[in-house]
Amino acid sequence: MKHKMIAVLCMAGLMALGACSSEEDSVQEKSNHGKIALDASHFSFTEEEYDADQTMAHAKSRAVVATPQPKTIDLGDDIFAEVSVETGTDMPKTRATKPLSDGQYTICAYDADHYRQGELTGTVSGGVFTSTDRMLLDPDVYDFVCYNSTVIPLEMDDPHHIRSYDYLQVENGMDNPMMGFSPAVNISGDEYFVPFHMKHKAMRVRLKIISEPEVGDKVSATIMVTPVAIGTGGYWRTIMQIFQRWDGTEYSASLTNADYAHFNDIPSTKTATGGEYLSSYEYLMPPGGTWNYLNRCSIRFDKGEIFGRSLVGKTIDLSTATFPAGYTEQENSTVTIKVKIKVPPHYLFQDGTVGTFANRGTRTPIGLVVTEKVGSNPGLAAALNVLSAPLQWENEVHGNSGDSYQNNTVCYPTPTAGLADMNGYNWTWDGSSSLDGKVRANEASKYPAFYAAAHYNPGVTVTGANVGKWFMPSFGQLVKALQLTAPDYKITDATSGMSPWMRALGTYSDSEAPRKLDRCLIVGGGTGFHGISSGFIQTSTQVDGTSAFRKYQPTAIIISELGFNQIFVTWKTMMNGNVWPFVEF
Repeated sequence: MKHKMIAVLCMAGLMALGACSSEEDSVQEKSNHGKIALDASHFSFTEEEYDADQTMAHAKSRAVVATPQPKTIDLGDDIFAEVSVETGTDMPKTRATKPLSDGQYTICAYDADHYRQGELTGTVSGGVFTSTDRMLLDPDVYDFVCYNSTVIPLEMDDPHHIRSYDYLQVENGMDNPMMGFSPAVNISGDEYFVPFHMKHKAMRVRLKIISEPEVGDKVSATIMVTPVAIGTGGYWRTIMQIFQRWDGTEYSASLTNADYAHFNDIPSTKTATGGEYLSSYEYLMPPGGTWNYLNRCSIRFDKGEIFGRSLVGKTIDLSTATFPAGYTEQENSTVTIKVKIKVPPHYLFQDGTVGTFANRGTRTPIGLVVTEKVGSNPGLAAALNVLSAPLQWENEVHGNSGDSYQNNTVCYPTPTAGLADMNGYNWTWDGSSSLDGKVRANEASKYPAFYAAAHYNPGVTVTGANVGKWFMPSFGQLVKALQLTAPDYKITDATSGMSPWMRALGTYSDSEAPRKLDRCLIVGGGTGFHGISSGFIQTSTQVDGTSAFRKYQPTAIIISELGFNQIFVTWKTMMNGNVWPFVEF
């Protein structure tokens, strides 16, 4: 009896609760006049990760394919820059989602005729959406939109002024504009839950500046459209887009050719080797289509000082920047413009690290950096000392007056063509690169110059595992070293009636460039070009100088602290040739 009594009491309680619930539903339905009330609990949100729609080809290619060597740009005042554009963020990207960012959001509901039937505003904090409002809707099917506070709502009349249409406006420079659309949601009965997947409507761009050894406090810079004369069409940038509020279709766009991104007061961060600046993101409208904006822009520095030198007014043309393969600009993408400021010289130290002499600490310089390591491409450094003559390229006479046979597997028709030769290491250390099969680095008798370069002693024990073997540089590698202080160095034909390749000329605008290069070697602890018995610096590049009786002979440049003078096709057996060893790291 006791158990039965309890059961009866429980049943009575449930009936009473059901009666109360029915009364509450009836009251609520009556107070809403048959409409369905949606509050904050009826909406859910996810935010798409940046770069989620982008392929991973760029990130993967950087890991397995050599990155193109950035061009060095002379900014004046002995300041140089290397500029590259990188896509994606530092962490691998997936299609995963995350909670919605903090801020204010507005939700609207539209009927089949695109009339707005309800609106609700709330805030997100810690991924939780709250609102004091409710949205009252008749049971029906609706399109829903959600947008954050940086998106501007508009009402525009149709051409006949019969009704107003709702639009959303997104502008350049607005902080992270986001929209989400949830179409054809059935709001009826007890099922009325609306999910939003919020997407970014702009691309985000930041500026990263790396410098050694010192940085100033702050830098400001502006990305500008490349100036074009009026009437030539010019390059225009999207600065504003308008979207239909009910489905997100683009309605219109506005264009300009004015400044379009400002990075103001970027703070500096000290690092072990110098410092860097990393700006916050600017949110920019991507172009319509598949073409790109940045390679038609320039960066102008408006504030800042590096190495005690002012950056104000200095400009970098981004058409000279290195872009990833397949680069495109699109919404929801991340772009970092990386500017590496260089004030030469940089040195290779015995432990395999690279830096300025001022930051050497207990490290000892062993070489002057010619090109820095980029991706899988090794860096290149020149020894601080030049090995003095007599060092013969080959101690073996063939034919008459220097006539010879081909040694290298590749022989260039002229020194100008030989500028493409960056193969000094293989000419020195790879037997398969020599037609006689010999590893010249080991041939002290037959190939004295190669042997001397390969056995160069920098005067300190080298502990860096990344530092390779010393070798005799190719013609292209030697010219790269000259361009450290003479970036406009180039070769012109000789005016002599002899052979254009017996006395071609090296030209450059800075008459002090040779002394600057010599000074770099001496500051690092070397002897530079001092003490060599003649100015001939030999290379491992072989050239066909038939017209000057120099068939299959090496090239050499007369170099001293007084000048980078003439380019010669020389004899292999000449006794006044010097060697400047190089090394990869």
